[in-house]
Amino acid sequence: MPRNVIWDYFTKSETDVSKAKCMECLKLLSLGSDKPGKQTVHGLKFHLEKAPKELFAEYTTKLNASKEPPVKKPKLDEHSTAQPKFI
Repeated sequence: MPRNVIWDYFTKSETDVSKAKCMECLKLLSLGSDKPGKQTVHGLKFHLEKAPKELFAEYTTKLNASKEPPVKKPKLDEHSTAQPKFI
């Protein structure tokens, strides 16, 4: 799984595992939980949206560059003899 670009702008708090610190303004923001599997970066993204336009534009550019193009599913052959099975 590729690393989330959001972490170029935030660091996890060493004193509170449920928080992340903005490297720009040093504000602590909630990750929603202290349990890693239940944490979310939604608030961090929202914070970047409210940041100076240049910073948000940089984040958006990095985010778009990091995304892999979607993989298209192969189409079924029109002449396939496979029939759906009914039980």
